[in-house]
This record gives sequence, structure tokens and C-alpha cells, in this order.
Amino acid sequence: MVVPADVQDRVGGIALVQRLHDAVKYLQMMWVDSHFDWALKYAWSFWGWPGVVVRQLAKKKKKGFVVLPKRWIVERTFGWWNRCRRLSKDYERTIASSEGFIKLAMIRLMIRRLR
Repeated sequence: MVVPADVQDRVGGIALVQRLHDAVKYLQMMWVDSHFDWALKYAWSFWGWPGVVVRQLAKKKKKGFVVLPKRWIVERTFGWWNRCRRLSKDYERTIASSEGFIKLAMIRLMIRRLR
């Protein structure tokens, strides 16, 4: 779900889980960013969907890159989208066209994996 840049994650997250509930009636688990904790509470209170908030790990003595649990899945998907020329920058003027090109990119990725 694509929302305008001026919509905060807390507000957009609730709209996202409402839209997700229209498509899927039951989820086993949701992993959300710390900004989507309100959406997770909303989904739990209305439909009983369980979830986990993936927070940044506490700074340890070890320096360097630290992989956050489940966060890499989202970052990998954004990397796949950047391979598509149309999605490498924000060229779209409407939210619907942006969502459409993201769907096309994912369809293209799935078709390539079927070969």
C-alpha cells in the first residue's frame, strides 16, 4: 500500500491493516516496524491478529553492520524494486500508478522465478 509522504506511519498503518483485512481474514503473524505499533494493537484488538514489533537492537560493543531480525526481508524487496528503472526514483504522480508499477515489478519477479 502506497500512501502520500505527508501521512504518518501510525495513521497509514491502521489504513494498511484495514485494507489487509479485506483481502485476508486471518494472519498467523505480523512483523512490523516500531512506527506501526498502533496498527499492530488495532489488528490485535479487532481481529486477534498476533504480531511482533521489530525494534533496533541495543548498541553492543561490537561495531559494524548488525542484521535486524526480519527487517532484511523488507530491505531486500526494496532492493529488487530499485532494479526496475521506473521504480528507481519516484517518477509517479499518483498513488495508483505507483502501486501499479510495484505490482508489475513483483509479477515480473515471480515470472522470472517460475522459469
